[in-house]
Amino acid sequence: MVLSGGDVPARGLRERRVPPPELGRVLRAARQRAGLGLRELGRLVRLSPGYLVNLESGLRCPSRTPRSGSPTRFRSPRVSGLS
Repeated sequence: MVLSGGDVPARGLRERRVPPPELGRVLRAARQRAGLGLRELGRLVRLSPGYLVNLESGLRCPSRTPRSGSPTRFRSPRVSGLS
């Protein structure tokens, strides 16, 4: 990454966030314990299965901004172990 002025990203560049290394493993284990496939979990939490695959594989960092309805997203008894 090109930096200007020390540790500030150059204008127009954003710092890339990297997920914690254990995040994907923990998410996958919780989904499997709940007996859910990626499509089923995606429907329950209103996220695409592709996005969930990227989270589980460490290719994507979770969004910092919660989507609308997210506070109730994991209240379903089937996915309560995921929150």
